[in-house]
Order: sequence, then C-alpha cells, then structure tokens
Amino acid sequence: MGLPVAALVTAFVGAHELVFGTARAARRHDGLARDLVSLEQDLRRSWPPELARDRLTELQARRLDIEASEPPVYRVLDATCHDELVTALGYGERERTNVTVLQRHLRNFFDYRTGRTRKRADAASVAVTT
Repeated sequence: MGLPVAALVTAFVGAHELVFGTARAARRHDGLARDLVSLEQDLRRSWPPELARDRLTELQARRLDIEASEPPVYRVLDATCHDELVTALGYGERERTNVTVLQRHLRNFFDYRTGRTRKRADAASVAVTT
C-alpha cells in the first residue's frame, strides 16, 4: 500500500514541476535579483551628484536589459496585492479593486479579463456613465 502511494506522490510532484517549472522560475528570480543588486552597487559606486552622462546611459541600459528579461506582470495578481495593501493600511472599501472570485483563483497562472479590473470607485463611475 505504501509503495503505490509514494509512486503516485512522486509522479504528481514530477508532473507539477514539469508543467509549472518552479525550480526554473526560482533560478530566474535569483538571477534577476543578483543582477539588480549588482546594478545598485555599481550605481552607488559612481554616485557623485554630477554623474557622467555616458555612465548614466550605461546604467540605464543595464536596468532596461534586466527589465526586459523579467517575466510578464500578471495584472490580476498585481490588483490582488493592491487590495491586500489597501486592507493592511486601513483604507476604505472604495480603494479596493473589483477582482472576481474566478480571477482570484486563476491569478497565479494567467490574467483573465484584466480590462475589467479597476478600483471599485472607478468601476462605479463607469457603470453610471455607460
């Protein structure tokens, strides 16, 4: 009985890793974090108030290269994080977004109907004007 369960768990974990690539994403995240820290170190090393124009251009280009290699932003996940901050900071319900239950369930995998995600106060004014 123990061996089939262990085999099933191993197969499930392997399939999950194959589909979602969590280890690959973690390595990518670590590499991006390392690149950003390196960029900040270089920026602090060359920080006189009158930073040379060519050096500034080089640092900006490095920042853009790092941003270009980042994964796409999931807008629904971003909106959910916004809602958590609104709650943590004690702001009113009008500052929260109108993320649906379905969007919340799918937020870590892909964006679903992001065009309809906005602050509740904004959504109410759109509903009144349309």
